[in-house]
Amino acid sequence: MRKPDFREYAATPRAAFPGEAKPGKKRETFEIQNTNRLLTGDIGVAPYQGIAGVKNGNTTHAGATFTGVAERNGRVLLVTVMNPSSKEQHAVYKEAARLLDWGFAASGR
Repeated sequence: MRKPDFREYAATPRAAFPGEAKPGKKRETFEIQNTNRLLTGDIGVAPYQGIAGVKNGNTTHAGATFTGVAERNGRVLLVTVMNPSSKEQHAVYKEAARLLDWGFAASGR
């Protein structure tokens, strides 16, 4: 996250991606979208102020996972959530947001 170009890519909600070049045809593009709901928002999840990525996913053994970095007022926090027990929709993002809120509120303590 210290590399500005990587941080910019990780914080990009959507981008035009170059498509296949075909002889005699203009190279078309298609849109790719980041699946980090703290970046893009979704039903029940607001975009998180200061979020800059990084990785979300889901596997059989790990369940829903999220590792992210957020910055506010010059303070940078890293949060990792793995397999939250809550069954609420988008629980991994909601728990990550609550942890980040707690960390920013604890600044100076």
